[in-house]
Amino acid sequence: MIKLNNRGFTLIEVMIALVMVTLVVIPAANVIAGATSAAIEKRNVFAATSYAHELLEEIKMKRFEEAPGVTALGRNAGETGRRNSFDDVDDYNNYIERTGIISLDGTIFDAGYNRTVTVEYVDNRDMITHSAAVTDAKLVTVRCRYGRRAADEVVLSSAFIR
Repeated sequence: MIKLNNRGFTLIEVMIALVMVTLVVIPAANVIAGATSAAIEKRNVFAATSYAHELLEEIKMKRFEEAPGVTALGRNAGETGRRNSFDDVDDYNNYIERTGIISLDGTIFDAGYNRTVTVEYVDNRDMITHSAAVTDAKLVTVRCRYGRRAADEVVLSSAFIR
């Protein structure tokens, strides 16, 4: 008579165990992937907000206007595209950093982000309504993008009064 060794697992038992492990591992992996993605998004939003806020604070330290009577928004003669030559708020109008965050000395870092600035005259009463006429208020908007989607952007605005 042949004795059978009953200590091992049958093929069906092994397959059932694999299915049960798979049913646990796949959802757990999806949860970990989702949490990682959310953490990366939060880091990007935090960094973009910091970069936008940094540039807005730099602009706040500048004069309201070049000189009395100068009403054109943008850079004046002698002011290059580099921020270290900007001396008033509206010099930043249409300022763009496409290749990454650029420091005052021109060093490029964090290439995954870019910033743009617009400056416009606004109504003195509400500080947000665009004004075609020259007013005593300017609205500065700094946008910092960190991805390819339209939603991958942080926008900060601040009004300046003469």
